[in-house]
Amino acid sequence: MGNAQEELGTYEFMEDTNENNSDLFFNPQVEDQHVPKIGQEFESLEDAYNFYNNYAKQAGFSVRSYCQQKSKTSNEILRKEYVCYKEGVYSKEVSNGSDRRRGLVRSGCKAKIVFFKVREGTKYIISNFVEGHNHALTAPQMVHLLRSHRKISEVNKALAQRFGDVNIPTHQQFSLLEVQAGGMQNIGYTKKDLYNYKRQLQRKMKKHDA
Repeated sequence: MGNAQEELGTYEFMEDTNENNSDLFFNPQVEDQHVPKIGQEFESLEDAYNFYNNYAKQAGFSVRSYCQQKSKTSNEILRKEYVCYKEGVYSKEVSNGSDRRRGLVRSGCKAKIVFFKVREGTKYIISNFVEGHNHALTAPQMVHLLRSHRKISEVNKALAQRFGDVNIPTHQQFSLLEVQAGGMQNIGYTKKDLYNYKRQLQRKMKKHDA
């Protein structure tokens, strides 16, 4: 019971009046300077995404790209929408092609942000922001495992390549990097991410050899 209270302790939740959502409505408690605001400007779409993704990390959820609108003449992105990773619903369990079935993670969450390109300029502004979630948010010590917050730094990529040069197995590489970072919660990615990176590196090396 204590662990559950600790996990939800930083979030405010209340009855939801939207019939499409679940009975509980979770409102992230994030410092005001990190909370998106309508009309807030960004120099680029990359800056805009990074700001929202950082907010999501503090709030306890992951971000995914949803839809966009492009200019017919210049192909520039005029409107971009990002949503919570639990947006949408699955009508049935999703199989990955084997007997194993993936867990269902989508719950019809409505949390999202919309960025709109300023006319005749390069900046993007926040035109819409929905803050509340219809699901419990991830505890701070686990949020680094969510997809949009997992990234292998260039330093760790270089270290992994050097470890590979001296034939250290990938699982041992991850253990060494974890110790260097001061714990799994600080490393910023999972063992699977490291295996995927090593696989990509091997493909590049094969092409180079060819």
